[in-house]
This record gives sequence, C-alpha cells and structure tokens, in this order.
Amino acid sequence: MLRVALRPKFLGILALMVVLASVCALLANWQWSRAQRTLNEGPARQVAEIPLENVLRPGGPVVNSAVGKRVFVEGEFAPDKQVLVSGRSIAGEEATLVVSGLITPGGEVLPVVRGWLPGEVNPVDVPAPPPGKRRVIGWLEASEAAVRGEVAPGRVGEIATPLLVNLWHAPTYSGYLAASPQQGEGLRAMPAPEEKHGALNLQNLGYAAQWLLFGGFFLYIWWKMVRQTYLDEINFPRKASEG
Repeated sequence: MLRVALRPKFLGILALMVVLASVCALLANWQWSRAQRTLNEGPARQVAEIPLENVLRPGGPVVNSAVGKRVFVEGEFAPDKQVLVSGRSIAGEEATLVVSGLITPGGEVLPVVRGWLPGEVNPVDVPAPPPGKRRVIGWLEASEAAVRGEVAPGRVGEIATPLLVNLWHAPTYSGYLAASPQQGEGLRAMPAPEEKHGALNLQNLGYAAQWLLFGGFFLYIWWKMVRQTYLDEINFPRKASEG
C-alpha cells in the first residue's frame, strides 16, 4: 500500500489534507484558549464599595454577577427585627450568625449579618444592633432556601427572604448583606467571601473537540482513498491496469 501512497496523485492529495488538518488544529487551539481564558485571568478585584441600588433593587432578584459585590447602604437597624442562625461553621469553628434588619430609606428591610458568635448562643446574650442612622458596608449574597425554617423563637435555620418576610412583616430585599469587618459591635467579623475563579467554557471546549475531529477526518479520507485504490488493484489487476 506504501507504493500506492507514494504516487504523485496521492502525495498531492496528502499535502492538501495536511494543510486542512493544520488549519483545524489551529482553530482547535484557538477555541481551547478561549475555553480556559476564565481560568487564567480570573475576575477583576473590586477596588471600592458601590451603592446597593447599583446592583439590587427592592423586589428584584440577586443575579449571579452581583453575588459577592462589596456594597454600601444607609438605614437604621430595627431592634425588633433580629434572628440567629446557628449550626454554621467559620474557620472550622461552630458559629451562630446574628442577622439584623436594616430599614432602608425606601422602607424596605435589608437583612444584614452583623457578625457571629461561637457555638450555640442565647438570644438574650446577643448585643443589640446599634441605634441611629448607619452606613453599612458588606458583601451582597443571595437569599438562601428555606429548608428548616424557624427552629425556635428568634432562631432560624437559613437566611431566607420568604421566611424573614413572615417573621418581620415588612417588604424585604431578596438578598442579604454580610457586613464587613468592624461593622458588628461585640461580634466577631464575618470573613470576606472567597474569590470565585472561572471554569472552563464548555461551549468553546466542544468547538475545539469538533475541529480536532474535522482534522482527523481529512487524514482519514486520504488513507481511505489510498487503501481503496490498493484493494482495487489487488482484486481487479487487469481492470486497474487498463484504467
């Protein structure tokens, strides 16, 4: 079969197929680079906090791009709107989160995790929220799903907006704020959210695989042509010589 493959006709076809396969390989490499770009670059760090209304409106959802944004908002804490969320773990330590309702200028309530205390905590031992108008800075998070609900008076299983609406009887934002350090008096500061790195873009990864298949298919076509000619000459030598 090598004798057939080395004929000028098939060498010319091979050269063309190699060119086409090389183009496919370049396109596959380009798609692969696009697929892993988010892994190499990572998200840009936020330099300063931005107003809450820039990323979340009352009644609006917390979109994925807004999660983890460092924002600020002004309002007054309502002393009667405070719950504890136990059973959490922070830095390997059992923790109870202290969530207070911040009344914003529009009258809506924004749940704010002012900080946390170690272990199980009695609600009477939790510092009351600071009085007066406050400027609160923190990281925006989406509402959690209400699974356990209210486990005891003043204690809930999740920071879930539907649950807090029923407890606080007021219009409530769909997300909550994890207060920055130095925001919670008498409480341990909430840790900054971990930086979220991107993942492979599966669509571009699929395109890269397709281009590799195309390149291999061109070489397969050449091999198929050579093999078929070789078999024809073996099975029909007279007809092949006449042709």
